[in-house]
Amino acid sequence: MKQLGPSLLHVGSPRLWIVFLLCVVVRVIAALFLSISDCDETFNYWEPLHFILHGFGFQTWEYSPQFRLRSYAYLLIYAFFGKIFSFFASEGNKTGQFFFIRILVGVLDAISETCLYKSVSRKFGASTGFLFFLFSLLSPGMFISTSSILPSSFSLILFNFALSCWIDRKWQSAVSFIAIASLWGWPFVAVLGIPLAFHVLYVKGFGYFFKISLFLAIFNLIPLFIIDSYFYGKPTIAPLQLILYNVFPKEGKGSQLFGVEPWYYYVLNLLLNFNLLSLLAFVFLPVCSIIFRLKATTLLWNNKVQWIESLWYCSPLYLWSMIFLFQPHKEERFFFPVYSLICLSSAICFHSLLRMFNRIPEWLKNKRIFARFCWKKSKLSVENWFALCFLLLFLCLSLGRNIMLIRGYRAPLIIYRNFARREFHNDFKEYNFCIGKEWYRFMSHFFIPSRQIRVRWIPCGFDGILPQYFEESGIPKGTRNLPLHMNDENRAVPEQFFYSLLSCDCFVDYESSSNPPHELTKDAYPVLSVPFLDSSLTPRYVRVFYIPFISNRAVYGRYVLYVLNNL
Repeated sequence: MKQLGPSLLHVGSPRLWIVFLLCVVVRVIAALFLSISDCDETFNYWEPLHFILHGFGFQTWEYSPQFRLRSYAYLLIYAFFGKIFSFFASEGNKTGQFFFIRILVGVLDAISETCLYKSVSRKFGASTGFLFFLFSLLSPGMFISTSSILPSSFSLILFNFALSCWIDRKWQSAVSFIAIASLWGWPFVAVLGIPLAFHVLYVKGFGYFFKISLFLAIFNLIPLFIIDSYFYGKPTIAPLQLILYNVFPKEGKGSQLFGVEPWYYYVLNLLLNFNLLSLLAFVFLPVCSIIFRLKATTLLWNNKVQWIESLWYCSPLYLWSMIFLFQPHKEERFFFPVYSLICLSSAICFHSLLRMFNRIPEWLKNKRIFARFCWKKSKLSVENWFALCFLLLFLCLSLGRNIMLIRGYRAPLIIYRNFARREFHNDFKEYNFCIGKEWYRFMSHFFIPSRQIRVRWIPCGFDGILPQYFEESGIPKGTRNLPLHMNDENRAVPEQFFYSLLSCDCFVDYESSSNPPHELTKDAYPVLSVPFLDSSLTPRYVRVFYIPFISNRAVYGRYVLYVLNNL
């Protein structure tokens, strides 16, 4: 049968510089236009980073010397990026510093994706490499996770490097990246290194693995211990503290205090962030098992060795899923480290399905009703039809989601960028920037133009613990100070709120038909109002994806910046 153009099975590899450039463009767009989607990133990373760089900012209970769950050593990586920007720009350009750090993280991710693409193309062929690149470039999950300074995003980047080295059989480099991701970033990422460890043990032996593991542990733990002990003022290994808190919590405490979700939370979340790919990635394992049982591996792979290697490299995804799927406390960010694995597993599975379709006997194609109306009239092969339909649907769903993330939820970023440009002429007055129920969308002190503006939490019905200011006495005194009114029970304390509402000079709030204006707005002047999607009143299919013309049905509220007291 004559085909129209080449099959995707034989597509060529884009050049590395093209892959890198396209990745950079998409990651920079995310860095510039996405709001911070997780308040944990704001309060546990941007805020203490701001304190390190500028001497003031919010402190969460995790940074109290009493608990010591977070690592200052990790923050110093981004503080170094911030100092690079300050060297070339004015010290007061904090928003520029914020976006510079975000962009630099996106560029580092682009480098890691390019390295992984090169390894995948070399190992599994140009077609699989191209599919991995396409899936990674456009997936909403990768779009939102690759410009973040969360440890899970840091771990995603380093795991990309580790997986690339693993595929290329650069054993020492692969283990090194896993060690750095686990010790400097997020300790639970060590789980992703278990299949790699077995592979190294099988190929190189126990002695080799033990020596490099011991060396890497000492090489990383010594600076971590020194840095965190200096900041906290007492012996500290922050990754160990975090493991003890989450894995062996005291009675009535632990991560479940901050929310419990049903087992299918990640299923829905992955469908949202990877649409069709989430089905491919998690179908891959059972499909492989069935094919293996039928002794028909050559239908999907060139040989049994390639099948085993495919399963081995993708196994960390299934191991991670089995562990986190049944944890009571679930967060979207917990799956960030395996996002590239979802793209890789999907690419391998998709390419294998194309091989299968390509090998379907001709007589079977001709008996299908679909073939009678499509293949005979269009000259397209069955695998090209499948590829065309799948990739077009993936493209539409992914772009629709990415556009909606910017179009519907960007308002806080616009509001705070506008506020950061405002001038305050009275250098001797302390201004109160008040935030109520929108505390979790605060974009950090990088958008607060000066120290004389104090962010205040006003009562809003929230009964959990909120961050408070670090003692502004520099480093290390400010980080060693034991803050008052902090607890690890997620219990609100009266001291965290600002009750003098008449003393508020600025106020940020979200208003809609389901969120009436706060009483503070009666005597306030709205400086800026930006549309913000009202998810409670918008149909689900409209609020999830941008659909031309149909998305006009979306209901928007207003994200408003008010000024009071004749500011």
